[in-house]
Amino acid sequence: MENQEKLQQELIITVTDEAGRSFDCTVLTSFKVDGIEYIALLHHYLDEEGNVNIQLFRYSRMMQEGQEGIELTPISSDKEFNKALAAFETLVESD
Repeated sequence: MENQEKLQQELIITVTDEAGRSFDCTVLTSFKVDGIEYIALLHHYLDEEGNVNIQLFRYSRMMQEGQEGIELTPISSDKEFNKALAAFETLVESD
């Protein structure tokens, strides 16, 4: 029963990359590091080697045309990415 409840609570979003390609992702979690909000997304496809693809983004909530949405921003520096990745790995290990 717990797994069914968890599946019902999954949030799936469609992300469009810079090339205009859209793909669905499951939101794994969101978390803060040094006051910055991040989100971990699981892509619904495997990479060329058959591995799952998880991406980390900065995110912020926004209102557009009266509806709440989120804005994803790529993490631009290796230092920031490594901090976010370490926090994400800590979250995963604690589950």
